[in-house]
Amino acid sequence: MFINISTNKLNMQKRVYFLVTIIFMIFILNGCSKAQKIDDAAVCKNYTTDSAKNFCFVSLALAKKDSSLCSLSATTDACQYILLREYPEPKVCITSQNQEFKDECYRYIGGLYNMSDYCSQISNSNQKDKCFEKIAKGKRNFALCQSIGNQSMRDMCYGRNAFTQKDSQVCYKIQDDSIRDGCFNNIGINSQNLSKCLEIKNTTLKDTCVMTIGILKKDSSICENIINADLKNKCLQDSVPKVSEVFR
Repeated sequence: MFINISTNKLNMQKRVYFLVTIIFMIFILNGCSKAQKIDDAAVCKNYTTDSAKNFCFVSLALAKKDSSLCSLSATTDACQYILLREYPEPKVCITSQNQEFKDECYRYIGGLYNMSDYCSQISNSNQKDKCFEKIAKGKRNFALCQSIGNQSMRDMCYGRNAFTQKDSQVCYKIQDDSIRDGCFNNIGINSQNLSKCLEIKNTTLKDTCVMTIGILKKDSSICENIINADLKNKCLQDSVPKVSEVFR
């Protein structure tokens, strides 16, 4: 009888097998490190089985904190990421011969220590932008946003930092009209500042922002700044204090 095993199930089995192998490898390495000091790649090459050789190369890479040694192992990717998690140091990035891993390594270390200098070492523009974006957010430093090459990502970075710092001046650095409008909208509503809503170019969003402030402040005079008739009526209706609120 033919049994059909789905691709997803096979992929899941492969992932489970891979994780089990890694965990097993770590236990083996812990045991081997006590029994024998591995200080040269030649020692690893003397092992008979491929599994033993791979485990040996990983152990050597960990001992020397040298990611270039991972290339000698058949499990290069796993070796590099284990090394990075165990020793999140620049040396791990520098010694790697794989540019893709090197970029991810610098991005991980930069984000971990909130140090933008590591972002500058990244060759991939997208990875570099993500690195600066994460650190700008972590440090709440909008000045780092200007290091982001992608305009949309840079504008979003300015928008987040403007909202976090409650500084509408940062919104003026945003080039995209819709993102800039969103920046003024968020700060205007959050601070209940009408002047920030009036900076919005999109009339519908501006009217909505003004209406929200009018209702929140229970100030019907604010509603006069609204162009859309329906939104103005709603603002006038909902901004009038209820009797229960007047005599509270």
